[in-house]
Amino acid sequence: MKPEEELLARLIRTARADYESIWENASFSTEDVEETAQKLTVCKAFLENIENFKPSFPKETAVFLFYEKPISKLYEDFTRQGFNMADILAETLSDLTVGLRREVRALLEQEAEPQEDSDDLER
Repeated sequence: MKPEEELLARLIRTARADYESIWENASFSTEDVEETAQKLTVCKAFLENIENFKPSFPKETAVFLFYEKPISKLYEDFTRQGFNMADILAETLSDLTVGLRREVRALLEQEAEPQEDSDDLER
């Protein structure tokens, strides 16, 4: 295994262990359930992102290895910077709206194009 692949494998193991710890220590009490759900969802997304890292970026991988709990660190920064699920959902909805508008516009433009008479082509 190449050194960059070893670094990435170590980071993934560390990130998975951190996520498992977050899951095991999660509080599912009635008053904490929404906050816990958000934390688990965001942390799972961070983990999946790390699992999709490519070994061709060893410097970035090494930076994350400085943290004993990389997922926890990412979540800390996420909350400290004031990000929340509403922001993420708003961005996603905006992207979906823009995409839908493009699709509708393309369909309308396609329908507006003059259609050739296929009967003439078949003769």
